[in-house]
Amino acid sequence: MKRAVVVGLVAAGAVVAAAGVVRYDVGRIDGVVLEARAAGDCAVVRAAAERYHLVHKVVGRSAVRRSEADVAACGRLDAAGVMLDRAVHGSERDASQGVGVLDQVLADPEQLAGVRVVVDRFVAALRVTEPCLAGRIAEEVRGRAERKELQERIGTAIAEVGPRATSACADELVKQADWKGARQLYQQVIERYPDDLRVAAAKAGAQRATEAIELADVRGLVDPDSGTYCDNPAKYSAAPPYRKGLNRTILLGDELDPYASRLPKAWRTSDPKAATIVVCVDVAQGKAVRTCPYQSKLGFGPVWVTFRKVVFNLKTYELRTGRLIRSGKVEVDGTSCPRRLYYQAATDFSNPEPNQFVTPTSAGLRAAFQPTIVRR
Repeated sequence: MKRAVVVGLVAAGAVVAAAGVVRYDVGRIDGVVLEARAAGDCAVVRAAAERYHLVHKVVGRSAVRRSEADVAACGRLDAAGVMLDRAVHGSERDASQGVGVLDQVLADPEQLAGVRVVVDRFVAALRVTEPCLAGRIAEEVRGRAERKELQERIGTAIAEVGPRATSACADELVKQADWKGARQLYQQVIERYPDDLRVAAAKAGAQRATEAIELADVRGLVDPDSGTYCDNPAKYSAAPPYRKGLNRTILLGDELDPYASRLPKAWRTSDPKAATIVVCVDVAQGKAVRTCPYQSKLGFGPVWVTFRKVVFNLKTYELRTGRLIRSGKVEVDGTSCPRRLYYQAATDFSNPEPNQFVTPTSAGLRAAFQPTIVRR
């Protein structure tokens, strides 16, 4: 009986000793897991957690469960890292999904170090990403983080990478003459990063882009074949202001060519980049000057033709602002009743229209347009 008791006590002691060894082993492994988690080192977390066996789970259940939660968190961190990596390789929409996963991981505040490691790796890659893509990613992740710690980390990254990448992308679009795209990005820098040192350059870039867009718009509107500037006046803000002295002019209007071509070349231009004003001209018949007979092509007596003064109805727009700055009409006299009357007709046997324009002198035309073009 005594022998049995002794054997039992020895066996119990062995069990207690073994349990102590297992507890010690659990504590040692748990310490490695906790240290690795605090450093954001998922590789060590996994390696340490794999050292737990069934006996550890019996003796150190809480530590084992904690390590299992850490391993699961590392899986989510890896998934977020993959999404963010895909983003910097061209799939920018994955960036917001990656940030969303990091938010979920931070439901456990103990995973902050791991989140920081993933974010820092993402930011390092973002710094060397092609500028246009990096700028789009910065916009994609802006405001996506919900937890304060992640908001601060992402916000710092955006403040560093966003303005530089967006500005560089805008500069590249300027080289490609994508003025609308460039202006949008310059404006984004101005609005998103008002304290950044690049804001002054972005404002200048936005102004250049705006002027280029306006110039292209005005060029289309003053096109002699299809332009509609007189119906839809627009501004080119880089044009000089209407001022004293010569203001180079774009002259627009039906039936205007025979008259405009006789004005001094220094007065007129077809290029908005060289113009100060746009003058829209409606040509109409004015007072009768003289009526003369001409031989009818049909041979039934004379054809009476009345020659009338030329009326120029003028609307003057300052190109810099697109505003109407002058309007009025000028009536110009000229020679009438030429010996031979040249006219356009539907057939060779058609008589001239009964009302015709006089032929103004060059001096008369200059006098009509000079007060508008050469301001005193």
